[in-house]
Amino acid sequence: MLGLSLFGNHKVSDEDWQKTTKIVYAHSDGTIVPELFRSYTITVTATEVVVEICDYDKRLLAKCYSNSAKNFKAVISQLQQMGVAKGKEKDFPTGGSSESLSLYKGDQNYFSAYDSYGSGTLRLSRGSLEAVMKKLVPSIDDMVERTRAAERQNRLSSDAETEN
Repeated sequence: MLGLSLFGNHKVSDEDWQKTTKIVYAHSDGTIVPELFRSYTITVTATEVVVEICDYDKRLLAKCYSNSAKNFKAVISQLQQMGVAKGKEKDFPTGGSSESLSLYKGDQNYFSAYDSYGSGTLRLSRGSLEAVMKKLVPSIDDMVERTRAAERQNRLSSDAETEN
């Protein structure tokens, strides 16, 4: 039950937040060369946090961490305070990084919105989704960089084999 807020945005209601069982946050780099491009998804429930890092073609890394109901409620509270809402579609710029948020009650997705440099449908009255998720998974930047370093190492090894 999304409530109507100022400027025609549909804010996630307190009732919906209380019934939320899963949060899916996704971040994607802008359009860049394949060896540097990374996207990641952080899925949060009351029992686990799952992180997946991908390039354009495949999943490069998947990690699962245990979570608690208390920690899940804290994340819900942080997101709730940010005034998460869905607004009208804006023009979608090409090439920039983007983020999205999906909320679930059981298997039912009841809210999905995205942002790409201020375009899209995701609206926040304050705060940063990325900051909340990086607080939950502080090592995400290191994890992404490790996949890039592995890609560079694989490319160097492949180049060395080609020369021989």
